[in-house]
Amino acid sequence: MPRVVERCADDVFQLSGHLLEGRYAVHGVVARGGSGVVYKATRLDLGVPVALKVLHIPPRLRGASEDALVERFRVEARILAGLRHHAIVRVYELGALAHAVAPNGGVWMALEWLDGVTLDRDLAARDGLGRSPRAVLALLAPVFDALACVHAQGIAHRDVKPANLMLAATARGDIDLRVLDFGIAKVMLPDECAGTGVTDTRSDHASFSLSYSAPEQVARARTGPWTDVHALGLLVIELLLGTRAYASTDSFSLYGEVMSPARPTTARGGRDLGPWEPVLRKALALQPGDRYAAAGAMHEALAATVDEAEARWARRLTLDAAPHGGTTEGFEARRRGPSARIVAALAIVALVPMGWRVPRAPERLATPRVSVAPSNAYAAVADGQGPVEPAAPAAHGLATGGASMERAGVVRPSASRAARPRGRRTAPSRGATTTPRSTPSVEVVEPDIEID
Repeated sequence: MPRVVERCADDVFQLSGHLLEGRYAVHGVVARGGSGVVYKATRLDLGVPVALKVLHIPPRLRGASEDALVERFRVEARILAGLRHHAIVRVYELGALAHAVAPNGGVWMALEWLDGVTLDRDLAARDGLGRSPRAVLALLAPVFDALACVHAQGIAHRDVKPANLMLAATARGDIDLRVLDFGIAKVMLPDECAGTGVTDTRSDHASFSLSYSAPEQVARARTGPWTDVHALGLLVIELLLGTRAYASTDSFSLYGEVMSPARPTTARGGRDLGPWEPVLRKALALQPGDRYAAAGAMHEALAATVDEAEARWARRLTLDAAPHGGTTEGFEARRRGPSARIVAALAIVALVPMGWRVPRAPERLATPRVSVAPSNAYAAVADGQGPVEPAAPAAHGLATGGASMERAGVVRPSASRAARPRGRRTAPSRGATTTPRSTPSVEVVEPDIEID
């Protein structure tokens, strides 16, 4: 279960230990972000745990922006209430605290409490270990289906990223992905379609996650379901390779990569997925109008070609496991094979009678072996969670599903990496110097971008 902090500094509304609206027994804070606080509570009349998400408006956004944020929060609740899909978190109620208690915001919604782990934490725990095409498609199937349902109702999520997807245990004991946080969702106008990507639709407040953004979000152009399709393309690549589709780690370079005509591809990880390559190229097209119009069409294209993509993936794994890793150098070494060695030997035999001397190979100096313990020092910069940034393992709860998590291939995050067995220390030879080096693994995660 998530760590519940009672009467802590994050409890800006002092709700812990109180009864809200006579129905919600508030236990404590589980997460706080720049514009929201999440409490764990129990709805007494139903006897179910809930997540109370309370809007907290930063002082810098008071005034006109404050009204816009309150309205956006209410729109999110209404959108969730109108959606009926098993992979979308449910909302139970929308309310507001008294102004005396919450002068800055105080609008709240009661959401379904989920036990699980967010996908970004699962990816971090896998430490660069990718998945096969068939595994990726099975994992994302609920997300594709949920977003297809959302798009069919004229709504775009616009913030699809691993931190907004939770691996949650189901009643059957399985692990399914659930879609969270419709905080910047957009209700589309009738007959609204993708623009050119350069049409200015600037508003007073825009929010997006740069590492998972589409070109139209950076350019402040028209967004819609095609923006979610782009995010799904980035997500598919990340799950396949185990690393983010955008390689840059700083904001300046990320902006350039998002807007670059050279689109993200699995080729950066040395993978050839055959028929999936054109599908991902279409999903990640620079111009919104060149992409799939909605998530359902992209899902159908991936599902229709998954067998061949899986076969390509398996062949690449076989080559990687072969001697020399299936590289060009390895192929040349195998092609030359014993015949090259025989020719060299005959040439040496022919030269000896002519007075040529074959030089002896110099004696190889003994190389000292030094065992260096693997470094556990690595840095992680917490990614912004939109209006909710976890202070505990996740915004809605992190009681893992036990053995069912392991069956689903989900890697649990751990406080530190398991120690690797150390090699036998050998004393260095006299006069030899060694400089053991241990480079910590550092992941730089860009925060969400908020533009006023």
